[in-house]
Amino acid sequence: MGLVRFAKSREVKGQVLHATIRRHPSGKYFISILAKIDIQPLEKTESAIGIDLGIRDFAILSDGQKVDNHRFTAKMEKKLKREQRKKQDWNMGPLFTGNFKGVSNVVVQKWEEFVGELNKLPKDKNGYGLIHNDLHQGNFYVHNDEIIVFDFGDCEYNWFIYDIAIVLYHAVQSIDENENKAREKFAQLFIKAFLEGYLTENNLSSFWLAKLSFFLNYRGIYSYITFPNF
Repeated sequence: MGLVRFAKSREVKGQVLHATIRRHPSGKYFISILAKIDIQPLEKTESAIGIDLGIRDFAILSDGQKVDNHRFTAKMEKKLKREQRKKQDWNMGPLFTGNFKGVSNVVVQKWEEFVGELNKLPKDKNGYGLIHNDLHQGNFYVHNDEIIVFDFGDCEYNWFIYDIAIVLYHAVQSIDENENKAREKFAQLFIKAFLEGYLTENNLSSFWLAKLSFFLNYRGIYSYITFPNF
């Protein structure tokens, strides 16, 4: 057959162990080469970094660095969005099966009252949609004065005001539970600063903002029942 011209994608290094030739439907031939090389271990940096995979960006690192989407992730974007739409609604979690262990009837009755009130709330696009559902001090980094949120495993469709209530609920936990006045002061300062930024992106109406207290109490009983059971 003689010499054949070819386009080389990269240099072959090490000992060649195996070669596979295949013909593409276009008529072109490709050869895949398996080679054995010695790997030099990298120096340990004794550092760690968080990685959150996404759609617009392939990955966002905890130091703020963004990794662009590769071609294969771009092709999967539509499929990923379809999967996101399959996220559960607010009342599809394990707490809504009615199987409560170690919870008093008084608490169960109170829980059912909250669920009843939630069922009455409207689900319009301005107040209801996909939320993070677990945004607390352990689920974000601050890098160059920017907040980088991660851990979207608990996302669900719920009311936007509930996402705000979760943030406030967990932020207040950083203050000693016996320091009621300190907690109250911190909560007022925190929610003022938080809403100042939040409302620039999602302008919730006064109707929903007025329900913050209700959702805070709902989060309280939700957490009380969840942690002993799950």
